[in-house]
Amino acid sequence: MKFGQDNKYKVIVHNTTYLSVLEILKMVMPFVALPYLISTVGADKYGLVVFAQAIISYFIIFINFGLDVSAVKNVSINRSDNEKLSEVVSSVLIIKAFLFILSFLALGVLLLCVKQFRDNYVLFLLSFLSCLSEILFPVWFYQGVEKMKYITLIRFTSIFFYTVTVFIFIKNESDYLLIPLLQSLGWLLSGVISFFMLIRVEKISLFVPTIESIRRYFKESVPFFVSRVSVVINASMAKTICGIFFSMHEVAVFDLAQKIAMTALVPLQMLNQALFPHIAKTLDRKFVNKCFRLILLAKGYISQDFFEWLKENGFTTAPASTKYHGACEGGLYKHSKAVMDTLVDFTKKLGLQWQDERSPYIVGMFHDLCKIDQYKIKEEFYDNDCNVKIPTSYEYNENVLLK
Repeated sequence: MKFGQDNKYKVIVHNTTYLSVLEILKMVMPFVALPYLISTVGADKYGLVVFAQAIISYFIIFINFGLDVSAVKNVSINRSDNEKLSEVVSSVLIIKAFLFILSFLALGVLLLCVKQFRDNYVLFLLSFLSCLSEILFPVWFYQGVEKMKYITLIRFTSIFFYTVTVFIFIKNESDYLLIPLLQSLGWLLSGVISFFMLIRVEKISLFVPTIESIRRYFKESVPFFVSRVSVVINASMAKTICGIFFSMHEVAVFDLAQKIAMTALVPLQMLNQALFPHIAKTLDRKFVNKCFRLILLAKGYISQDFFEWLKENGFTTAPASTKYHGACEGGLYKHSKAVMDTLVDFTKKLGLQWQDERSPYIVGMFHDLCKIDQYKIKEEFYDNDCNVKIPTSYEYNENVLLK
């Protein structure tokens, strides 16, 4: 797969580069301010801020609700149809706004009922402001139309704003509340800019879609929410536990260690995000197989013969279930990779020792290998534009069950 010699692959390379630059900026620029913050407000106050942000991250998961994946697919497929794009954007924004309101009400209950939250209610409210950017900044739209350059430039403005204002306004320990405020204002700045571009540059028209459309887009996001929630929660759970049972100093230390550890995962994660809209648009199974082979063969974790067997038996196209997680074409591969990423992440964070360094990759990727022929297509429809049949539902394969 010669990425650099094909125009369609150049887009993927460029988008992967832009996303990687963005993620590196998101990690490096806060590191510029981190020593200053800890020395100025103290490790305990900084740890308290990190704890509050970890709690708010759960609300961010809920507000996104898998839409940051399912909407990418819908935008990518309909990128040439402005009317359909407007329906997708309008539906997603309404869903996210509704989930934002529910999240705010849930936070209000926590602030009233939990003493640790109530004592720091201003901190939690300022941190919650960042959730507004999840509505205003449609990363999923720009990812779907494969314009990652926009995301990079806009996010850079918010990161730069936060980094500079930290040195200007935070002067002593009592200024710790400015950390979430400045960070939230930075995210809101990028959200306002991107929302303006969405309307003026991309010519998206917002309207109130039908209840049926909203319900359909929400339903499509559920499997992605279920399959990704454990992965995302894992990133914040340790900080939450540290904040509840230990001191905020430990939270600050863990946050620093986690930022360093996550750096190594950036290139592969960004490649995944850049590949998804291309695959959703083209439905190119050969391309999926090439990417799958590239990832595993490059690591030396499977042989060429085993890869050919996986491809021939449908590992990259089979579903993971009939109606729960990964109940779609390619769901088994997506679910397996998510489990592999989580297991690798746990291995690094917890310092797990394996007899073979390949074990977390192999165990994670192939833990559900027995499902490779467990289901069969129940219904499908023919896509005239792509000239392919697309499965819409699955059922158990009775032949395999009897076997």
